[in-house]
Amino acid sequence: GVLNAGDEDKINAFKGRNSINYAMLSVAVVILYFSSSILIGMVNGNNGAQLANKDPDKAIIHYEKAMKLDKFNGAYRMDYAQVMGNKLIETKDSTYLNKFRAALADIEKYESQNVKYIPIRIDLLINYGEMEKGVALANQLVDMQPLAENAYVTKIQTNYQIAKFYFSNKKFEDA
Repeated sequence: GVLNAGDEDKINAFKGRNSINYAMLSVAVVILYFSSSILIGMVNGNNGAQLANKDPDKAIIHYEKAMKLDKFNGAYRMDYAQVMGNKLIETKDSTYLNKFRAALADIEKYESQNVKYIPIRIDLLINYGEMEKGVALANQLVDMQPLAENAYVTKIQTNYQIAKFYFSNKKFEDA
């Protein structure tokens, strides 16, 4: 805008500030880098979500890229953990077990207070045999939201699932 104004004094004053120009250009490049990184992460996350049921192996690759590029989006971690859990059930491969546990640890680290993800985390824990952690998480949800009806419903459903599991395995005392 200053260059198009036609005022020679303003143009000469603007041209004399090369350090400011380079600093502004550097800031613009940094902003462009982070914005494009997040955008590419979002694209990979969406691709992973579309492939999760069709081709889980490709979905895993997309989710790993998305988590690397868009570190602040917890949905990728949740979806990745679910895909890892499904692959673990399907293959019984310890590689998937380790990746599943690492994904749960990342969710705990980055999304521990996100009440939207707690019911999903509880289901993942219970489905893969970590009953005590699931119950503890359900109790934590009630502590976090003592006036929310959904927190109590989640806790009841969690205890019901665990009791049902123990009954089906003839562990009546635990049930």
